[in-house]
Amino acid sequence: MGNCLVQVDRHDIRDIEVFNSIFLNKNDIASLFNVFNEVDVDGSGSISVAEFLVTQRLDPSPTLDMILGSFNIQKWNFLEFSCLLWNFLSIDESQLSSYMFFMFNSAKKNIVPFKNISKHYHHIHGGNFKGNVKLIGPLSAMEARCGDTGVLCEDFVHFCKDSPVIMLPLVMMHFNLRDKILGMEGKFSCCFLFLF
Repeated sequence: MGNCLVQVDRHDIRDIEVFNSIFLNKNDIASLFNVFNEVDVDGSGSISVAEFLVTQRLDPSPTLDMILGSFNIQKWNFLEFSCLLWNFLSIDESQLSSYMFFMFNSAKKNIVPFKNISKHYHHIHGGNFKGNVKLIGPLSAMEARCGDTGVLCEDFVHFCKDSPVIMLPLVMMHFNLRDKILGMEGKFSCCFLFLF
């Protein structure tokens, strides 16, 4: 662990300012640095999404593809890896629905056409969607309320609160990554309580 901190301490002063701005302390940085080194088996100083999936033993999934795709980077250096992953991992469960809305929203506006929400919703739920009333019902309600005008972020958050099953793939991925990267399984197991 001392070696990680020595390496981290050598980062450019701007890197340290960035870490401070996202509230990463030395222990958090050391944990992320250990994971980064575990993934960077060739010692190149950068890692790919494929390396990350293999070393963390993560199966590809539509949800994971969307999360990693939202980072829009093919190779990460340590600073990028830390910031991007920390931004996702540090999201509180109550903020995941807003995060999901903006994952579905490539234009990053406060309103998304219903067809975009529907397309991504089908994508992340995959084969579980067909014939599943618990998944179809909330989507139909969202279309009835917002279809032609588009879906506002606050409406989407409301739908997620009323029908937590909408969030299940993202909540599970959030929990799994927190556990794998930060070892937080005990601390955040309560995030599943609101789903059932």
